[in-house]
Amino acid sequence: MSEEAWNSELQTDPAVSVVRPGDGETIVPGTTHVRALEDGSHTGHRLAIAESVPAPHTQGPPQHQHGQHGEGFSGGWPLTPREPISTR
Repeated sequence: MSEEAWNSELQTDPAVSVVRPGDGETIVPGTTHVRALEDGSHTGHRLAIAESVPAPHTQGPPQHQHGQHGEGFSGGWPLTPREPISTR
């Protein structure tokens, strides 16, 4: 694909649409709750955003890699902790 065609394609569908709190498809694989915030349908499948909430004291996902796309993480702290915070 030429650079001109690539730039043109990017301009045709640039919007990201993130769902409202409580909306979006939710799945529960094991003890983790995953909610789709942007499934890629608004970005030409170039970007998807998901909220992943693991159960307390779990290790998270196993090491893995994606052959056809990248993955990034951004961590956050809940506004209201569900457990006391240890200061040790």
